Amino acid sequence: MYQNDAHGWRSAGRGPGTANVRLNRQRGNALFIVLLIVLMVLGILALMVGSVNRASGEIRGAKDHLQRLYTAEAGIQQAVLDLSRGGTGNLGSEAEPLPFDDGVFWVSTVEGANDTFTLVSTCELHGKRRVLEVVLRRAADPFARVVYAGNEDDNPGFVFRLSGVGNNADSVIGDMYVGADVDVTGNATMMGMVASSGTISGVQGAEGVHEPAPYFASMNYSATSDVFVKEEFDDSGVFGSSPLGGEAWQLPETSPAHMLRKNPSDRLQEIMSTSKDDYFLEDPYEAVRADKRRDGSDAHAVSFLANPGGTDARTVFYIDGNLWIHNREMFSTRVTGPQGGNAKVTFAVRGNIYVSDSVFLNDAYNDGVAFVALKDPAVADSGNIFLGDALDQALDEVQAYLYAEGDIRGVRLHELFSPEVHVRGAVAAGGIVQLDDPNSTDHKKVNLEFDSRVDDGYLELPGIPNTSESLGFVTVSWREIGANGGVAAPQGGQTSPTGGGTAKAGG
Repeated sequence: MYQNDAHGWRSAGRGPGTANVRLNRQRGNALFIVLLIVLMVLGILALMVGSVNRASGEIRGAKDHLQRLYTAEAGIQQAVLDLSRGGTGNLGSEAEPLPFDDGVFWVSTVEGANDTFTLVSTCELHGKRRVLEVVLRRAADPFARVVYAGNEDDNPGFVFRLSGVGNNADSVIGDMYVGADVDVTGNATMMGMVASSGTISGVQGAEGVHEPAPYFASMNYSATSDVFVKEEFDDSGVFGSSPLGGEAWQLPETSPAHMLRKNPSDRLQEIMSTSKDDYFLEDPYEAVRADKRRDGSDAHAVSFLANPGGTDARTVFYIDGNLWIHNREMFSTRVTGPQGGNAKVTFAVRGNIYVSDSVFLNDAYNDGVAFVALKDPAVADSGNIFLGDALDQALDEVQAYLYAEGDIRGVRLHELFSPEVHVRGAVAAGGIVQLDDPNSTDHKKVNLEFDSRVDDGYLELPGIPNTSESLGFVTVSWREIGANGGVAAPQGGQTSPTGGGTAKAGG
């Protein structure tokens, strides 16, 4: 419906008032939308702030959790330092803890058997705790003296004897520790310090002394060695004959363990006397040399391959079986490095080691070999080194470092067949060292000469424990027994997250 007025025709009810109402409504809707957006932004900001606060709290919590661990480990290190200085290893207490940064800690230490110590370190920070338990063993470097005979089983009949008269008298050059009595008679000579847990007769020395044993279990050879000999033969072994004697399992010349033969048929008597596989150190790719003068001038060479990218052979061989240095065609073996390099090798043997042929180094200054005999819990009387030959009763020279978890024993060392056995290196055993035959009236001269190259750092043999940087202790086990007030699962055998040490099972 239209009306006529002074401004002409216009619609009824659509005057200026209606337009204002519409504009007001639009403005109200816009304001509502703006307010809604503002509320949404504020909500998002609130969520972000809350998330940031939660993240900050989590970061602070994670930082505190890690700081508790670091502080507990720092407590362990301080306790070890205290033990190394003759202290008890007890630091503070729960009632009187020691401050560390913005937390506190305390350490309790209990001495156990076999030179072991159990350390429990607790850190408390902002009302929560972390607790570490570390078992340490005081250990000595294995080749820091010419003789170490720990006698860990307290063999009541063991006495370390040096004897002989005139040119047949025993001679020892270097320091010695024996966990039993020492008896020096005749014209035998001792040039070095003698320490004994018992009594000493015939020479001056320190009596009633206890020195910790080397601890080769920390090396974990069964997992960390460079060459696993059994697996090499399982993968690449070929049965064949050799001028070295009989038929045996052998490896390709390119194998790092090619200088070993397994179970040769011409030595059945020796093989049948043991319960595990027998590996013989003889190189089928080198000429057979008898060395009839038995002075090393014509010794059979066993050659080692250089490490990839290097010129030297620096290799740890792990043998789950027995190792023999024993050949019926030869008297001597010569450890030889790769062309243009040297051999620095260690044989870790989970079984026994039999040394009946002489061992020479091609380079007496830069080559080195260590033979380590480890006990096999499944085999009685394992972890021993036997020096001598039950067949020809001859052994002249051993230029090597010897360590046995069990014993080191002489086998029928007879003066008529070999007037002197000379060991240049070191002789160390967790059990006894008995080079004379206590049931024989014959005496073969024993000349033990300390090779100090390992001890003074000139020769670095792989796979040999070194306690010089750990204050004379090695880690047997490490675990966390409390976190945030709870008890964590044992973690023995794991590496400390902060590098504080490792706990490793025996090889």
